[in-house]
Amino acid sequence: MSQISVSRFRFHILLSSLLLVLSIVWLAPTPALAAQQEALEMMQQGFDKIQAGNAEDGLRDLEKAIEEEPKLAQAHFYAGQASAQLQRWQAAYDYFVEAADLLPGFGEAHMQACRVAYTLEKFDDSWEQAILASQAGMDMQDAFQGLEARTTPPQDLSQRLGAPRVLIGNIDTSAILQQGTLLASGGNFNPGADQSGVASADPFAGLITASSSLARADLGQGGAAQLSEVQGDLFEVRRRFGLELASSSAFGVVPRVDIAQYVLFIKVDFIGAAPPPRNLRGFVKLFDAASEEEVYSRPLELRNITSVSDVRNDVARYVAYMEEWLREREREGAR
Repeated sequence: MSQISVSRFRFHILLSSLLLVLSIVWLAPTPALAAQQEALEMMQQGFDKIQAGNAEDGLRDLEKAIEEEPKLAQAHFYAGQASAQLQRWQAAYDYFVEAADLLPGFGEAHMQACRVAYTLEKFDDSWEQAILASQAGMDMQDAFQGLEARTTPPQDLSQRLGAPRVLIGNIDTSAILQQGTLLASGGNFNPGADQSGVASADPFAGLITASSSLARADLGQGGAAQLSEVQGDLFEVRRRFGLELASSSAFGVVPRVDIAQYVLFIKVDFIGAAPPPRNLRGFVKLFDAASEEEVYSRPLELRNITSVSDVRNDVARYVAYMEEWLREREREGAR
């Protein structure tokens, strides 16, 4: 395993990419924002120590950052790097995989997980991570050649490497913000919500490209306060779509719009009142990344966004709908 060679500049580029994800759906009230800032500072401190050759102390700082903010994908990634330097291979693999699970399309995390799995001679895991890294835009030809010398490739390798790439884009909560309150009574649609399915926000606004590293979600203080109750639930919905698309043989997930074929966009029209179960209604859409035209739209209803298992099952169903749409699109193209 090679030593870490990530420069401070590159760290800030990666950190900016992470903050884009958090800025879209992780709009916490002031105490939570302070805790997140503390976690980011602890992550920076740990990173600096690793860069200085002190992996042990750096790892301790990163573990504190993860304890403070478990969804900080970059902290998991650097903890994996530190663990690899210390030759704690299984811990390194687990950190890299968790980083990619938290931030679908995190190609470098998949690439490092592939290398560590190979070191552990867990070749099936190494193949899987190599495929996911390649789908996310990493050059994995050397890894594929090394794996083919040791074990048989997966039967669906060619299909997965040729699958359309999807960027997990923004969550449009403008219909919720336009209402006087986030909560609706009786579990019914609020008449003020926009139920047309037309994306009110620009699906391409603020997406990461090869030359841009930072974008902002301009929701204002009032909107942030309204959404604070469901921030973690929306984060999980977005993350789960990324994970289900990444595990699908029909799609791959990428971190930037300039290497994507499609951009996934979730439009939220309604979120049910507390306490749980709390349903969500809206639309899930795909936009062509080149033309920016909408090519797919389906009404979305998630039964209980406060339940991880319910979100996982519901999102898997919607990804299956997208897979069928893609097969039909390919059949029409072959005629």
